[in-house]
Amino acid sequence: MSDTKVLKYGDFTADFNTLPEASMVAMLRRGFAHFMGSEQASKVTGYFKPENAEEDTLPDTAENREAKKREYQTAAFAALVAGTVGVSTRQPAVDPITKIIRRLALADVKTKLDNAKPKLAWPKKASDVIEFPNGQKMTGEELVTRQVAKKVDEYTKEAKRIAAEQAKKAAAAAKAAEAEGLDDLLA
Repeated sequence: MSDTKVLKYGDFTADFNTLPEASMVAMLRRGFAHFMGSEQASKVTGYFKPENAEEDTLPDTAENREAKKREYQTAAFAALVAGTVGVSTRQPAVDPITKIIRRLALADVKTKLDNAKPKLAWPKKASDVIEFPNGQKMTGEELVTRQVAKKVDEYTKEAKRIAAEQAKKAAAAAKAAEAEGLDDLLA
């Protein structure tokens, strides 16, 4: 075994070169169960969240959830066997400013729907539409996209302010951790 099999968790260090085999097998079983169970289940939950939905998102049904779970578990097992677990296959992350802009627009749209007379509910599924009193129908994503287009300059200015504030807080937290001798735990 190589030295890469040393794990750290807080003040605890486990060297697989010195652990009893029973302990290693027990940890592998727990890790495998977590990887195939909880980690894949959280992907299913994320897939069906209305704010994560895209045009090709399946309707949120028990059958579709089970199919997605099986799909994610099959891919996870293939990655495990191929030795690629932990290698990211995601698309590049959305730029933080764009993410904040969307969050601001979503909050504005939801507030407007809540304050409407009669009150209009945010759709439970991405494919669901909101029907307005005039008969017009739109998905939540369509409303958010339109809201961003209407107020892009205002949202961009606010998003940059929020991002700068977040960066300032993160820098202060890193400085505090370094001052307390905890920076090596965060690296």
